[in-house]
Amino acid sequence: MLASFVGCNTVVDYPTELQRNEQATLQTLAQLMPQSTGCCVTSVKADENLILLPDRPVNTSGYVLTLHIEGGSFRVDAIPAREGTTGRWSYFRTEDGTVRHSDGRPVFVKDAPVR
Repeated sequence: MLASFVGCNTVVDYPTELQRNEQATLQTLAQLMPQSTGCCVTSVKADENLILLPDRPVNTSGYVLTLHIEGGSFRVDAIPAREGTTGRWSYFRTEDGTVRHSDGRPVFVKDAPVR
């Protein structure tokens, strides 16, 4: 739902904070680049200001991002810091770039990818 402002016979729709957070989180997940030492992923970098380390949650844009590494693969979970307030959807991204989502529960491999 977009917040609306009506004035001068014009309706302007503005994204809500929840929508801005979800859009920013999806953009961050799309930008993730694994950082490796030898054969193993050691961290994941979104930009110069956001580097995720294994099992160290980071709060950004109303979401908590957590990097999980197993062997040579990684997964990043993104859950709303305050469900229903800062975000509605939970996401995860795998090393192949696929982002999956669910509404109000943990995300699983069987969940639909974000399009």
